[in-house]
Amino acid sequence: MLDLLYDIRNQASLFEAMQEFLRDRRPPTLVATGANDEIFPEEVVRQILTDHPDAEYHALQTGHFALEDKAAEIAALMRDFLARTPVAAAAGRNGAEHE
Repeated sequence: MLDLLYDIRNQASLFEAMQEFLRDRRPPTLVATGANDEIFPEEVVRQILTDHPDAEYHALQTGHFALEDKAAEIAALMRDFLARTPVAAAAGRNGAEHE
């Protein structure tokens, strides 16, 4: 993991490809981040809305370990998001057909 974080500065092309994908495809996207994250500052993470203005964005009152600190809140956001996502609804209908 530390190797990945150390090498993040060399991954500009990967991030550019992700931005292009979000701009072009606009997949259903949920972002839950820590408002006080020192490693991935909230103002930097929020820039995803530039590439994908329809993304659902939540800056939670926590730091870098948002999932550990706010697991129940993030889980609730995920359940709600998936229940409203057209892909999830279609998958549910397709699953019902196979029963």
